[in-house]
Amino acid sequence: MKKLLIILILFCLASYGQVTNTKNLRIANATTEFGENIPIGTQVYNVATGELWVATASVVSTATLTTASGSFDLINSDGGGDVMQ
Repeated sequence: MKKLLIILILFCLASYGQVTNTKNLRIANATTEFGENIPIGTQVYNVATGELWVATASVVSTATLTTASGSFDLINSDGGGDVMQ
């Protein structure tokens, strides 16, 4: 039982470093500057269009979705933004 517990703890410690944290950022529209550097894996939600993008390359803080479109992949679209009626 003691060996099993040790193996389980070692497995948990070894796999903990494999988890990638993702950062989420909301922007008003595609021409809004990010205001911070965007690392790979960051999810960017465009409120105006309801689209969720993921960064495939690092992007500088002064860029926008429009100017850095080659550095993002569309992963989801809900077809509309947060519009209250």
